Amino acid sequence: MLPTLETIYTELKQLQKLSAIAVKDNLTVNEASVYMGISERKVREILKAKEMAYWKPNGKLIWVPKDECNKWIRRNKSESADTIKMEAERIIEGLKKKRA
Repeated sequence: MLPTLETIYTELKQLQKLSAIAVKDNLTVNEASVYMGISERKVREILKAKEMAYWKPNGKLIWVPKDECNKWIRRNKSESADTIKMEAERIIEGLKKKRA
């Protein structure tokens, strides 16, 4: 079954929005929510909790630097099992050297 014109139009609008976001350094709350894959409400909660920096140049419209979005996305990194094993071995070797 072929997609309807409405479906095609909606998808085209979404692609336009995503391509505009891709080239911007600073995003609106709406754009930040699309970029981060979370709701606008969640973005506003993050900003209110001061978990990300933002600007409000005219006192109304909020601008969020894209790199702040990336920092927030990358918080609470979960290391791979290999990395954890290597770090544990490094710590054990350090303890052995201190005892010797």
